[in-house]
Amino acid sequence: MAVDLLFKGGHVIDPSQDLDAPCDIGITGGRISAIGKDLPTLDCLKVYDAHGTFICPGLVDIHGHWYEGGLYGIDPRLCLNHGVTTAVDAGSTGYANFPMFRKTVIEKCPVNLFAFVHVSFMGLHAPFAEELLEMAYARPAETAETIQRNRDRALGVKIRIGNMTGDHGVEALEKALAAANEARVPLMVHVSKGAEEVKIVERLRPGDIVTHCFHGRGNRLFERDGKATMQLVTEARGRVVFFDIVHGC
Repeated sequence: MAVDLLFKGGHVIDPSQDLDAPCDIGITGGRISAIGKDLPTLDCLKVYDAHGTFICPGLVDIHGHWYEGGLYGIDPRLCLNHGVTTAVDAGSTGYANFPMFRKTVIEKCPVNLFAFVHVSFMGLHAPFAEELLEMAYARPAETAETIQRNRDRALGVKIRIGNMTGDHGVEALEKALAAANEARVPLMVHVSKGAEEVKIVERLRPGDIVTHCFHGRGNRLFERDGKATMQLVTEARGRVVFFDIVHGC
């Protein structure tokens, strides 16, 4: 049948159909209407030669920092314009600046943007003034309230543990868990040098996330002789704790 737009010869990747091969795609009325080999071009309004390209459903970037109001943030309109249609901000902002993040970025971004809210009131600070060296910056009640007010965009609570929490990482974790429990959302825990990873994994609940789990800065979860900790990881995965390998670059 004739279609409005026909992509010819692109390499189509669609996990939902176990499809990973060169194929043609027909579009009618803005929706995919045909997928197959050697679809006819007769009466097609427009034919696009897609040989040498990959065609796939919109990509989802599950971990980035998309708020330029902080030192770690990047403009998503510059970085997510090559096939990413949905993205998640991993705690760039806390309760104090999440409203501005939503107003100036989330609501104006062509990418469907979601976010974790950092338990620190201003989210990520800077490498020279980390966000949870002072425990007064941790605001579980306000964090939970912000998530509850933004259920359509706020997915969970974020915390970074390591140098950025000094010697009170476990206390900071408890505050982040309190926020996540209050809001009934997952907790994403960034682990880095100085994090007591075994204690962290033991406390995580189903649906929680260990991110940067292969950070390599004194990582104690995956040591060569760490049979006991590997058992801990296996048990955590069994209760549906997720281990995110995001490289952070």
